[in-house]
Amino acid sequence: MSADPILKIVEELTDEGTDGFRASAIARQLGLTVEQVSPVLLGMVSDGRLRLRSDVICPDNGRTIRSYWQGEQLPIGKTVQSDRCASDEPFVVTRDEIWITFVPTEKFRVAVRKRRVQRGREERIPAADEGEPGLAGTTTRCRPTSGAESSVRMAAQS
Repeated sequence: MSADPILKIVEELTDEGTDGFRASAIARQLGLTVEQVSPVLLGMVSDGRLRLRSDVICPDNGRTIRSYWQGEQLPIGKTVQSDRCASDEPFVVTRDEIWITFVPTEKFRVAVRKRRVQRGREERIPAADEGEPGLAGTTTRCRPTSGAESSVRMAAQS
């Protein structure tokens, strides 16, 4: 699987300010399986563009009870109870209640924003060598004025 379409979606989500996403969201957008997109996303974790967050989810309503960052010990096999669940009954955390979320790092967010700004500049600046209109070859000179001169000119123009 080529990383390009996956990277494009990850950059779009990051540029939109996402707090994180699951591999299934990327897979669904591309018509792929989680197994196909996960290696690329994990590669982005390895190179520092993404971080892994594991969310413990209530089995009865899907709400997040607690989040753990990569390297933190997960409570698999432990009994937990939360007022965030629809039921007051405690439950044993299994892998089914752990959802992996990919979170863009701040460094990656900054890089994506810089690329967007750069693309925006490139789209707005006409290429003079391609014969498009623009300011190529022109020189503009401005003479500084004092505040008093500006006030006098404005008053005279009124």
